[in-house]
Amino acid sequence: MGKAVSTLILASVAVALALALAAYYPSLVNLFTRQEGLRFDHAYATVKDGQAEIVVHFKNVGGGKLTVIGLEVNGIEMVPKGKSPFPIELPSGTNARLGLHASLDTFKHGVTYEIAIITASGGRYVKAVVVP
Repeated sequence: MGKAVSTLILASVAVALALALAAYYPSLVNLFTRQEGLRFDHAYATVKDGQAEIVVHFKNVGGGKLTVIGLEVNGIEMVPKGKSPFPIELPSGTNARLGLHASLDTFKHGVTYEIAIITASGGRYVKAVVVP
């Protein structure tokens, strides 16, 4: 009889511990596995006075801070003239806008360009834009 009672108590403690861990586990997982997320709202290109401008609007839709460390056009990393704006840190839910300006010698009429935003965690988010 004593062994049956101690087994029953041990099983009850194990079930209570399992229930406590099951309730706590989702919050623990969310704390350490926040997913990075970037969503493009829209992107467009304009041409004026022999200059092309490509503008990309995006939002951090992930659970934590997103850090943009670079920008690529058709797989080629863009190096800004003057002071670099990178890294750009965006808290969750923040909207941002990146613009590229160049002559029509660089951005040609009717060509589709892939604009890639590179993040510190290694993410690469691509949006296609056609220069009119």
